[in-house]
Amino acid sequence: MYINPERTERVLSLGLLCMVAAFVLKLFGIPWTYAFFGLWSLAVLIYWRGARSKVSTVGKAVLVTGCDTGIGHSLALRLDQLGFRVFACCAYADERSAGTQALRRNGSQRLHVLQLDFNDDLQILEVYVRVTRLLARGEKLWALVNCEGTCWTHDAGQCLNINMYEKLCDYILLRTATIVRMFLPLVMHARGRIVTIGCTYRELSSWREDQHYLVSNSMFEDFDKCLRKQLKHRGVNVCRIELLSPNTSESHQDHWTPTWGKDITRSGCIFDQVVRNRGETDVSEVVEAHAKAVTDVFPLNRYFSSIPC
Repeated sequence: MYINPERTERVLSLGLLCMVAAFVLKLFGIPWTYAFFGLWSLAVLIYWRGARSKVSTVGKAVLVTGCDTGIGHSLALRLDQLGFRVFACCAYADERSAGTQALRRNGSQRLHVLQLDFNDDLQILEVYVRVTRLLARGEKLWALVNCEGTCWTHDAGQCLNINMYEKLCDYILLRTATIVRMFLPLVMHARGRIVTIGCTYRELSSWREDQHYLVSNSMFEDFDKCLRKQLKHRGVNVCRIELLSPNTSESHQDHWTPTWGKDITRSGCIFDQVVRNRGETDVSEVVEAHAKAVTDVFPLNRYFSSIPC
């Protein structure tokens, strides 16, 4: 089990406060050791109970992008099971899409499948209008979850292809920023949260053919940090799901499906592509990390999860 460093830091911070309090109690004749361990145990117990508490799903809605397949698809169904009203945005929301049919078949009446092409500003506006109309009286848009992405690979000779940088930075950063800008007033009104997804740099640093994604991912991470600072006083939490791979060897590069020469901005999460290429279907750990970011009363800035690759 992966221990979240943010929770560890908070527990140690409680220990420092209890240490100071124990020195104060020592002045009143209470042994320092008993005071320190007693206070720290009580503080950790209270913190742990608070960390495990969940928000009520009544009157709350969640918008999830990239729900055609994989992580976004499973997450939409999971949040629907928890009781949220779910707006599942798919790039191909017609009846012929297998992912769309599965969402409508397996979801409840609270799950709404919406057409959303990340590259179409008009569709983003149309989704906003539909969401505001579908929200029932008293309901609020609690969370905006971004599971949208793109998959690619290329040979080392393409590492300085400027067109690739432009497309990935536009798709990963600017398109997401457009979605956030559109729905941010609704999330701020609910004092909810924004959830994004990415890989840790140390997991990607062993790949020799990932320069484009590293640049765009670093920009996206800084965007999250700035957004988190700006929205903190508004009561909005910005959470990031960091995906860790158990294997950090150079063989990672063989797990990506070549798409060079095709439309780089086609829909589909890059991590979903890794899962499919490895023949894995279980993304429950990643989905649960997203669900915790949405439902925790006191959410963390980062949640870590493994991907089967």
